[in-house]
Amino acid sequence: MTEPLKEFYRDRANRPWGWDHVKQLVGDALELEPPARAALVARIRADDAALGAAVRALLESYDGSDGFLESGATLERDIGDPE
Repeated sequence: MTEPLKEFYRDRANRPWGWDHVKQLVGDALELEPPARAALVARIRADDAALGAAVRALLESYDGSDGFLESGATLERDIGDPE
């Protein structure tokens, strides 16, 4: 777990926002092209550094993933449902 995420969990009781808000922001960011995504994260960080750091860490983690979850969905779409 990255340091921004550790800080998010450690200090979550003192935050006015929760996990649902973080998930919404990450989801919104994933729908954007990289330049717009970076601008969104910068705006979030300007308002709340910890929230921005958590969102950024999750996006970096997503960007660094190998997409194994998506590949399963693609495989099923390509070959059809086995049932």
